[in-house]
This record gives sequence, structure tokens and C-alpha cells, in this order.
Amino acid sequence: MSASLIFHEHLQDMKLARPRAGIRTYAIRTRAVSLRSCTLCLAAVACLSSTLFAEDPPTTAPAVEASRPQYRTNSGKEISMVVEGLLHPTGVALQPETGLVWVADSGNGQIVRIVDGKSEPMITEFVRREQPAGIAGLGGPLSIAFLSKNTLVVSCGAHGESASTLKVFTLPDPIEPLKAEAAKTTLTLPQDNQSDGSGDFFSLAITANAVFAATAGDTAQTWIARASRNGDELSEFDRFADATNALGVGNSGGATVSPHGYLVLGQMFQLGTEKDSLIAFFDTATKEALLKLDSGLMDISAVAYSARRQMYVLDAAWSQPDAGGLYRIVADATVTSGMKAIKLADLLHPICMAFDGEGGLYVTLRDAADHSGGGRLVKIPADENL
Repeated sequence: MSASLIFHEHLQDMKLARPRAGIRTYAIRTRAVSLRSCTLCLAAVACLSSTLFAEDPPTTAPAVEASRPQYRTNSGKEISMVVEGLLHPTGVALQPETGLVWVADSGNGQIVRIVDGKSEPMITEFVRREQPAGIAGLGGPLSIAFLSKNTLVVSCGAHGESASTLKVFTLPDPIEPLKAEAAKTTLTLPQDNQSDGSGDFFSLAITANAVFAATAGDTAQTWIARASRNGDELSEFDRFADATNALGVGNSGGATVSPHGYLVLGQMFQLGTEKDSLIAFFDTATKEALLKLDSGLMDISAVAYSARRQMYVLDAAWSQPDAGGLYRIVADATVTSGMKAIKLADLLHPICMAFDGEGGLYVTLRDAADHSGGGRLVKIPADENL
């Protein structure tokens, strides 16, 4: 049976259904390593990509005002500075019901919330490394996600002899600061013969019954871990998939769940000038790597979908900061991968992002190379129509 027939046999599953057992794996032969030994025809790739990525919407650029802020989108919209003075900020999340923005101020070993333009420490005294390492920096709290208004999940980097952890906090109501040791649940991956559990849990993706954590920092061994979820409780934390083996590229950046229920990863590979980042899709039921696409970007650090079901990624562009920014991923039948990345805004070392309920996008920006505490949180306005 030809590759194109294999592809079309399950097209409707890819378009309309959530992942299920038995769905087949499709490969794009754009690298030496493919997910399967077949090569898809260009038409098949474009057809699949159109189900995963939105078409490029038309935009009209408004006139740029005379007073130029530090950042603007390519359409001329002002990108506002929410808070400065953070150290290696990473994860960002919005608290349900309150709408308040919380940030992993990783280098300072704390989680902060933003109130009236100021950062308030909420969970402090996370252990961090003495020296920064890769995109995870000092390895304190890295990614954060709310399971409910008063339940926060925090992924933490490895340090010394200790492996990465997943911590669950119950926030007091009314709110008051906590220490990291107050976590009600702390999960670590069990040791096995193939892995030492190293790497940093850099990104989280949440579903109704699971929390997925992807590791960064080791291009030779990148794991996706999974914890079972029952409401606000997590348990059974174990390895879900070996991303490096499945994709041929390690060092995961962002993670999210697509509107169709697939686990989506941005694989950074080497932090350098090569445009070697991949976007990959996994079936959350079978653990199979369904698809990998060359993004044409350097270091994908975050992946997210807007309420319009459009995919966005951040490129941290670690070794070429001018290339960093926010990109929209759209279908493009004229290229082999079936997709293209359109730059929407220049941003210096963007790390993580989160949408608010009105369509605004919050982005954390890593501080300068001297680690002077110049990390920032910025906001792209809702009228950018992401």
C-alpha cells in the first residue's frame, strides 16, 4: 500500500477525532531520521498540515505612533511591559477565577504573582543551581500550571544529586505566601536501567486526566513524563515516551495539548544558530509519535494555541537574539513540511507564554547574558487578534 493511501486512510481521524488506539504514524522525510520508513507525498503533507494549523489570516497594519515603545508587533501594536527585575523567568500562568498572572521567577527560586504592576512572592525557597545551564537557567521552578483556582503544579529543575520534581501546592484562601517545602505532593521519576532521571522538567501540558512534563537540557536523552490526574490530585508519575528516540532530536522546549487532543512538543535540539527545531505530535493514548515537522526555527521554547485554534511558538534564538520572537504556525502547501512560521514580533530570548481570557498573550523574556536580573514579563494586546 502506498504512503499516500496509508495517509488518507486515517485522515478523518486526524481531522475530527481525539487520539485513539490504532491510529497510524506518519512521517515527513525532512531529516535523516524519520518516524516511519515511508515518505509522504507533498499533497498528503499539506492536507494533514491544514488540519493541524490554521490558514494565515489577513492582517492590516495600523499606523505606528510617533512614540515608539521598546517592543511592538510587526503590525504596529504596542507590547506592554508588565513587570521587570525578574531573574531567569520561565513559566507563566493565569489563575482561574481571579485572572491574576503568576510567573516562575526561576533564578530567584520563587513563584510570584503580578498585582498592579508589581511582583509579589507567593511560593519561595525553591532550590536552584549555582550556575546557569542551558535554557533552564538556574533550574529553580520552571513551568507552572493551575489545576484549579487554589491548586498549582510546579515543575522544578535538577540540582546537585537531586533529580527534577513535580510539585503540587494547595494555595490558602485567603491567599498568603508559602515555602516550597509546603508542597502537598512531590513526584519524581523512578530510576530505571535506561535513564538516570536527569534533565529539567521545562514544560507542562494539562489534560482532564493527566499532566505531561517534558525535559530539556540533555539532547541525548529527552523524556516525556506523565502523571495521572484526578481533579486536583496527581499520582502514578512515570515515563510516557522517549522523545529523543522517537524523533531523533532531543531537548524539548514548549509543550501543549492541541484542540484535537494531541500532545504537541517543540524540540529545540542544540541551542545554536542552526534552524533545527521540530514541532512534534504525540498520541496521548498510544504514546506514538504521529508527526514531526521541521519548523525552520532555531530554539522553540514554547508552544500554545489561541482561542481561535491557531498555533503559536516562541523562538528563543539563543545564539542569535535578533531572530528571536513570536511566530504563528500556518499551513503552506508549497513547502515540504506543509507549514511555515510567520514572525509576528521581535522579542529578546522569549521563554514561555500564556493567553488570558480576552486573547492577550503574556510572555516571559530571559535576562541578559550577565544574569543581572533583567528578566521581564510583557503582554501582547488582545487586539493583535492572535
